[in-house]
Amino acid sequence: MESSLGAINVWIYRPQVVFKKIASVECETIKNTVDGLPIHINSKIAIDCNYISRKIWFKTNMDEFHRDIVCLIKTDKPGILCEFFKQDEDSTEHRIDKESLVYSIEFNDSNMFRIMLNHDNDDTFSGYFISSEWLEENLARKLLKLAKKPDENLDKTFRTKLTPLQQISPISYYEIYNELKMKYSVHLIDNWPECTNPRKYVYEDIGIAAYLLSLWQRESIEFGLSKKQSFIDFGCGNGLLVYLLTMEGFKGEGIDIRSRKIWETFGDKVRLEVKPFSGLNEYQLPADCDWIIGNHSDELTPWIPVVARRSNAKYFIIPCCAFDFFGKFQKTANRSQYQDYLEYLLYIGNLCEFQVIEDKLNIPSTKRVCHIGWASHHTENQLNKESNSITINELIDIKSTQNSKNCEFIPRDFEEEKKPSQLVISKLIIDDLTTQLGNYLLNQSCNDCSLCINSNGDVWHCGMVINYSHLSSVFTDEQFKCLKSQSGGIKTIIKQNSHIFHTTDGIVRLRNWFLFNQSLNLLQISSREKYIKSKLCWFHLNHSQGCCLTREQCFYAHGDDDLILK
Repeated sequence: MESSLGAINVWIYRPQVVFKKIASVECETIKNTVDGLPIHINSKIAIDCNYISRKIWFKTNMDEFHRDIVCLIKTDKPGILCEFFKQDEDSTEHRIDKESLVYSIEFNDSNMFRIMLNHDNDDTFSGYFISSEWLEENLARKLLKLAKKPDENLDKTFRTKLTPLQQISPISYYEIYNELKMKYSVHLIDNWPECTNPRKYVYEDIGIAAYLLSLWQRESIEFGLSKKQSFIDFGCGNGLLVYLLTMEGFKGEGIDIRSRKIWETFGDKVRLEVKPFSGLNEYQLPADCDWIIGNHSDELTPWIPVVARRSNAKYFIIPCCAFDFFGKFQKTANRSQYQDYLEYLLYIGNLCEFQVIEDKLNIPSTKRVCHIGWASHHTENQLNKESNSITINELIDIKSTQNSKNCEFIPRDFEEEKKPSQLVISKLIIDDLTTQLGNYLLNQSCNDCSLCINSNGDVWHCGMVINYSHLSSVFTDEQFKCLKSQSGGIKTIIKQNSHIFHTTDGIVRLRNWFLFNQSLNLLQISSREKYIKSKLCWFHLNHSQGCCLTREQCFYAHGDDDLILK
């Protein structure tokens, strides 16, 4: 029963956990006697009844909010009834009647949920922020999943349960995020000179920049700052975060062990420098630096709180790869390395006299937890006395002694940094290997005839199904050696060509786009002008029967004359 109530409370007070389009929610408890609210709303006798008024903002439009009232009813029977009433957004009055009732959730002590939609009026869902289709298809399943999470696992998974954007205003964050996205994303994606995925890096760094701007906005208000914050980004990589913050009027610079192609496109206003970090004794931070940023800064991550302490600056880090002061981090506790590493970084921050706050970002990355190092009011002696701990210098000395190879920090070798890019297989070789595998599957007998059909209902040969372990019969030893030099090997190449291959449970087969689109109800798209075609259809070029879709249905071009680049 408690787990069911916990799931309901998440849906009431933190609906963004379940419905990802929601950005933020404000809840206010209303007394039963206010504005003539009834004791109970339906025919059941209510032992207790609580009303919660909610304002809900969506990520796509932070200028407007939606209102509803939630009624949580305890009855004389085991279980709880939760009812949701839509409200007029321009009105301050509370409407709780059959006309405003949208849906209700009933659950019992067996963790069983029942979603009941109000279909008495045709316009019940008109103007409500969630569709009836989504509620029917998703809500009960998601609540049941929440209810099944045992409380005793909370300590093990507390960071996965951490609600994002706790240290800033979500409303401010999404307003800034949407503004940055409109100003910069299209230009950056269209002119991306690197070999990496532009969408991933652009939207991730826009999210980080929006978070920092919201955090600095909060800092300016709380401490009455009149001057904009300055910063330095350790291990800035492509420099995109430095570019975004600089263009928004914040003075700063980024340093990294090597330059990137994209640096040349940012202009002279953005300060980016090739400068390896050589340890504390040789590195001098600019005197006017307010914040040190470490966005997936790897070897530099544990050093950032130390440098920030010596420079009287604050810090913001997003830990990723686990590094200690003089090498790889070795976990010591019975938990994941990532969680153990986060605890270790909290410990370092506390030793450096910071009040370290942990938060989670809304970015397209699996490593989204950030640490914010605020100045602490304690002195180093007070901290050590209270925690009976060592000093940060003593910790560094211990780590130096424990490392038999290095007694001082050694920055990453530039030549080592270049090696991965030298081993990347050229696109032409990948295309040849992909076509070789595709033709091999086509030249074999089909394992599953139910897949052999095209959009006209005719038989379309889909080739054989093969296990990953049997791919040795497709490629030579020399080709396999070449594939292994590619990060991820053959599996990565197959996944990168998902427009040709379909993989599931270690099985590879050619993708039947007709069946795939049919399962997603995409075949009603009748005009090829509704989407961009920038790549030729592999099946149109290589399959003896051509593509299983018509030219109008296929997402890829059937010939050069079918290419639509813009």
